[in-house]
Amino acid sequence: MTLYERIRHRREQLGISQGQLAEELGYTNRSTIAKIESGKNDITQSKIVAFAHALSTTPQYLMGWTDDPYDYDNDPNGVLASIPSNVRKELTKLHPDDPEAVWHAWEAIINDHDAGDTSTPTPPEYRYDNIFPITTKRVPFLGSIACGEPVFANEEHELYVEVGTNVHADFCLQAAGDSMIGARIHDGDIVFIRKQDMVDNGEIAAVIIEDEATLKRVNYYPDKNLLILHAENPSYKDLIYTDAELDQIVILGKAVAFQSDVR
Repeated sequence: MTLYERIRHRREQLGISQGQLAEELGYTNRSTIAKIESGKNDITQSKIVAFAHALSTTPQYLMGWTDDPYDYDNDPNGVLASIPSNVRKELTKLHPDDPEAVWHAWEAIINDHDAGDTSTPTPPEYRYDNIFPITTKRVPFLGSIACGEPVFANEEHELYVEVGTNVHADFCLQAAGDSMIGARIHDGDIVFIRKQDMVDNGEIAAVIIEDEATLKRVNYYPDKNLLILHAENPSYKDLIYTDAELDQIVILGKAVAFQSDVR
């Protein structure tokens, strides 16, 4: 589902009318919500956060980065997070708008467990000694970066993306365009960036060009005072900068990983 479809789906799950949601978000007319849900009106990152709060969910759910709608940061007792994830997922389907009902359903499962076995019922995939936990961290999401023509560098810090702790990135950006498809980076992919002001020749970097951001493969020749930003799509010409033009170029960092739905 798209962002706008998820907004509509979550609103309907909660039994909230378009008028009620419009009032909650400060819109004067329900038609604004209708246009947003149909994709006719776009919304900013700050509005995504506001929609998530109004719909008792997270920006990550609305953006499609997770299918779990619950906001565990607002789960003060940690009760939902304590339920095994595969069980929680199934109970969430039954009670999409009622975290308390999810917890009570889990309590019922425990109470129905074999009275002679005092351990918490454990799904089969949790019973093996050779498994290991996957740990994650939150990386700031700074907006879009062009894979094509440069676009304005958006630096809002209200959204985060969950990524494995083995990904050493300081922030991430969403690719826009098709100029890097040869590197398997497609439109809509999340690209993770490690901050550094220099990269080796041939490495992919996030680059600022006069306040506009782009993602390209970098080749710098200091003896010639020459910088070439190369696209991974033959439809795009190299961006070439020399001498004084280099003063307008800033390397934000090296691309170290990407997250894609394209296989």
